[in-house]
Amino acid sequence: MKKIIHKFYLMGIVIVMIVSTGLYIQFSHFNSFLDEGTERAAEMKRDAVGARISGSLSTHGQLIAGIAEYISLGMHDDEELLRFMTGLKQQDPHFNSIYYLKADGSLINSSGWIPPEDMDLTGRPWYTKATEEKKLVFTEAFINASGNRLIMTIASPVYDLQGGLAGVVGGDIDIKGMTGIVNTRETGGNYSFIVDGMNNVIAHPGMEYGPDTQLMAVEEIAPGLREIVAAKNSGTERFELNGEDGYLAYETVEGTDWILASFTSDSTFDTVGDRISFMFMLVLLISLILCLIYLLQQQRYFIGPMLSLENDIRNIDSERDFGYRLPNGKTDIFSEVRLAINAVLGKTQQLYRDLEREHQELERANFEQNAYVQQLKASEQELRMQYELVMASEKQNAYLSYHDHLTGIYNRRFCEEEIRRLDTERNLPISIIMGDVNGLKLTNDAFGHETGDLLLKKAAEAMKAACRSDDIIARWGGDEYMILLPKTKPEEAEIIIERIREICLKEKVGAITVSISLGAAAKTEAAEDMVKVLQNAEDRMYSNKMAESENLTGNVVNTIIGTLHEKSPSEELHSERVSGLCQSMGQAIGMTDIEIGKLKVAGLLHDIGKIAIDDGILNKPGWFTEEEWKKVRLHSEIGFRILSTVNSLSETAEYVLYHHERWDGRGYPKGLKGSSTPVISRIVALADAYDAMTNDSCYRKAMTGDTAVLQLVRNAGTQFDPELVQVFIEKVLGKDLDSLRS
Repeated sequence: MKKIIHKFYLMGIVIVMIVSTGLYIQFSHFNSFLDEGTERAAEMKRDAVGARISGSLSTHGQLIAGIAEYISLGMHDDEELLRFMTGLKQQDPHFNSIYYLKADGSLINSSGWIPPEDMDLTGRPWYTKATEEKKLVFTEAFINASGNRLIMTIASPVYDLQGGLAGVVGGDIDIKGMTGIVNTRETGGNYSFIVDGMNNVIAHPGMEYGPDTQLMAVEEIAPGLREIVAAKNSGTERFELNGEDGYLAYETVEGTDWILASFTSDSTFDTVGDRISFMFMLVLLISLILCLIYLLQQQRYFIGPMLSLENDIRNIDSERDFGYRLPNGKTDIFSEVRLAINAVLGKTQQLYRDLEREHQELERANFEQNAYVQQLKASEQELRMQYELVMASEKQNAYLSYHDHLTGIYNRRFCEEEIRRLDTERNLPISIIMGDVNGLKLTNDAFGHETGDLLLKKAAEAMKAACRSDDIIARWGGDEYMILLPKTKPEEAEIIIERIREICLKEKVGAITVSISLGAAAKTEAAEDMVKVLQNAEDRMYSNKMAESENLTGNVVNTIIGTLHEKSPSEELHSERVSGLCQSMGQAIGMTDIEIGKLKVAGLLHDIGKIAIDDGILNKPGWFTEEEWKKVRLHSEIGFRILSTVNSLSETAEYVLYHHERWDGRGYPKGLKGSSTPVISRIVALADAYDAMTNDSCYRKAMTGDTAVLQLVRNAGTQFDPELVQVFIEKVLGKDLDSLRS
């Protein structure tokens, strides 16, 4: 019941959240609408002001163009032209003057102004621009020739009937009068301004230019505005102007280099936004109040009575009190439910009494029967268990009799039976692939039999992945496998061999790449002996193994060395230092280059057998226990077995085997005495001991060089060859024994 009530309240909360989210989305949408309205208002302001300015410029431009066309007809004298221009000026008060400057420098001016004799009007901006562009032009704002006002000029070149330049007609318009269109600041930060082609502000609501006024640069209005107007195009951008955020709409005034910009601030619609925000908050508050009222009513008229009914139902105890009845609750909306439950309780009480009497009679009748049934069940269970054990044992025995317990593939017994069964003419040609896992013994010696077993499993998995589902794969011996391929040609068997090799190249056990030497033979005639075919496949496999063995074994040895150095990085540095000391010692006693080379290799590989020692022992701080020391002493024999598998290192293997023998015969593993230990082994033992004493290890701190030398002297004749000790100290280390003893 409480779960239902919780769901009910949760539903109310969800409804409130949905309403709130909807109102928030609407509010966000309206804010976006206001932002778009601000942007649109700026664009409309720009378009309206731009249309008025462009219309005014176009009208005045047409007037100047008409005068130029009239002059070019040549149907007037200077007095008639002056009267004509004077009349046009009086009709259009925007013009301060209308004038015509002939190519010879003479001027006809409607304002009556006469230039000084030394003034060359052909150098004025309006004249040069009109003659250069050969069309109607609008100049930038400039101070007029008389120097009493800021003007712009509309000018047009005049050509005679032969196409020659006759002069330029122009009209001066007061910038103040021309740009009065923008000199009205609206509410808040909404206004327009004009920037000329030189990035000067020529019209702005907050300024008024006089004859002596310096033109304001556009960057004085706002930083970054220069880059916008310099683009000389149209657009709308978010912009901050005079501390207010809003939209700046701008465009080029047609026919000029001017940029008209209109700015509308976000505050334009703040009043509307505040009203809408108030409405949203009011609606949200009303929604919350209505939801709260609804929940309170539900609590009073539905949830409360429901909880009361639930509590009364919980008081029903069918085991202790069958006479219990629910209170009537006449004002409760669940009153009829209470009456129905009470009726059911009365009927249940009567049925329970009847069942109780029948139950007692049945208990007496079934007591003996139940005992007998339990006895039968126990007997049946025991028989079933015995049967299942027998069947499982038979199934396990049948599986083990034909499968290899390690790899899970077939064993030799099964494969021999299959050879006899499949050796029929209808299965020809029958191909056999023999395989031998490379480096198994070396892996067992170096990494233990668990790693070797994993290598055998990986090899079996590689063959299963390369073969077909009907091919028979069996473990033939310890590290040998056989693949029986009925109805398979020799070339198809070679394809399978290549697949096995490719898969093996991708498989690794630790750092060791899985490698199998493979050979195949096929029975193609019924008269051929399958035993001979099997022998041929085995011979080819061994032939391939001999060809591959040296290289593969060398790779495994390199892998072992790399793994040892990964387990204990200090071993790598130790081996390199020992090898260097051995080389110096060989040179000191006059060995040949070949002997020195053997000595260096023995020094480098003398501890390779430590690969088989557990990491916890190898890197243990402190002294070894007796059991741990026994395991450590085995590393020279393990190193011997590893290196003996490589023909080129068989001699080095012997030196590694004896590098812990002592001069007094108390060393290991053979207990050789004196010169019966190879000289290379004796040198390695000496270099090994010196390097161990002079470098930090996990179980002791390094000695000084002099202290280590004294240790060598004390053990000369017991642990070390005394002659070699003297040469090592004097010629390799360059120490004076007499000074050290003193």
